[in-house]
Amino acid sequence: DPGDKTGQGKFVADTETEANADNYQISNSAAIGDKVWFKINAYVPAYAGPDKVYTYTFTDTLATGFTYNNDATITLYTISTDGTENTVSLGTDKYSISANGQTITIEIYANAISGYPADAHVTIKYTATVDKDAVYDNQNTVSMDWTVVGTNGAGEDPDTSNDDVPDPDEVGTSTTDTYVYGFN
Repeated sequence: DPGDKTGQGKFVADTETEANADNYQISNSAAIGDKVWFKINAYVPAYAGPDKVYTYTFTDTLATGFTYNNDATITLYTISTDGTENTVSLGTDKYSISANGQTITIEIYANAISGYPADAHVTIKYTATVDKDAVYDNQNTVSMDWTVVGTNGAGEDPDTSNDDVPDPDEVGTSTTDTYVYGFN
């Protein structure tokens, strides 16, 4: 089931060098005007129990002390037995990214991706800039939800009466903290 793998969650890096080195943490420090790098890792398999997943939705809520830089990227991949990550082609019509205020919504249309892997993983990366509304502890939270293909069958609209809404205690949310210093 989605949410069953370790290494998942939301992470943050202080610098582009740390982000490029995949040196993300659960907290960081920054100053007003600094760019901060965020990464979300999630296990997004083709099935939730016996049901085929229709859409994965990530809802990422930035603290009011951040301005999203409209630069999110999505990488879908599988992991070989030797640990190698194998990227899955993901056309721009197979996902959507939208921002409304402090909320970034990412949808992956798993049912629309031909050959969607049974054991897929996703990494979502983006940046935000610390702005004048920052406070000492700026918490950012992401949650994951999904719908499954209903009894109408694969390739059809989901039967919303049969949607599998995950238990928040099972999937949960992931939070990062950015501590801001140097207020005037």
